[in-house]
Amino acid sequence: MVARGAHLIIACRSLEVGEAAAADLRACGGEVTVMRLDLASLASVRQFATAFLATDLPLHALLCNAGVMPCPFALTEDGLETMFCVNFLAQSLLVEILLPRLRATSAPAGAPRGRVVFTSSIVHHFGYAGGLKAREEQGILARACFSSRTFSTPPQAHVNDEKDFVAWKAYSQSKLAQVLHARTLAEQFKVNGDNLASFAVHPGAVHTAGSMAATAHSGSAGGCLSAVGQRFVRTAQQGAGSLVFAAAHPALEAARGGFVCNANLADGHASKLSRCEDAQRRLRELRVRLLMAAAPAEQAAAADDAQAALMYEI
Repeated sequence: MVARGAHLIIACRSLEVGEAAAADLRACGGEVTVMRLDLASLASVRQFATAFLATDLPLHALLCNAGVMPCPFALTEDGLETMFCVNFLAQSLLVEILLPRLRATSAPAGAPRGRVVFTSSIVHHFGYAGGLKAREEQGILARACFSSRTFSTPPQAHVNDEKDFVAWKAYSQSKLAQVLHARTLAEQFKVNGDNLASFAVHPGAVHTAGSMAATAHSGSAGGCLSAVGQRFVRTAQQGAGSLVFAAAHPALEAARGGFVCNANLADGHASKLSRCEDAQRRLRELRVRLLMAAAPAEQAAAADDAQAALMYEI
């Protein structure tokens, strides 16, 4: 992105780590600003958004790339399951808050189409039965999207409950939520006539500190798979290729959204459930409920988000 002349805003938990990365980019002549953002805190999301908006900078693309790999069950300070919050809920909240700036930047005649990009994964295929680990969603989503199949399993616990929690399935659930939300946004942009697009990206199996930690958490089986898979794992630079493609490549200028894989628009690689309109609608409802039920300090602001979400019902 810097090579294309972008002013890059690095939003991350550790300013020290962010500044180290920024120093390398600045050495290449790039303009880089580091700001603090912790996606495990809805308050931090709002603080970052407020600070960014105060800069009056334009916003051409928002890359929701930060996330956590499969990890033990834990709740954030807002009482939200960590992976669902960091990988989806907090990102969706950030997009909602920054959406007016994205619209304003892309509105002038001749302006390039603004883009929202979520770093998802092909593992969104392999989550809980019915897609979401929510009391009512499990059965409803399954019936709506796979009516020819019969699911005999009882409704599963809420996304924030430890009951029936499986780390890899919970991770897959958060990645599915990203794909569903990217499609919802793309449809909203189309209906509203916005000069915006929304993409979910599978970057491939990428060797990062997060993937190494997830492998360690998965035990001996994960270690064996890791040893075999190292021959096929991509570097961080290679994995970023599809993200940059989705965020800036002219080939996608006419697209409203979709699933990107191997630096190509590849909707055929997305799951059938991720293309289910009823699943998208129910995720929107679940998102609103979770935000409204968040920590007391967030409830008033979350109610505003709920009203905004209802305005975008398709």
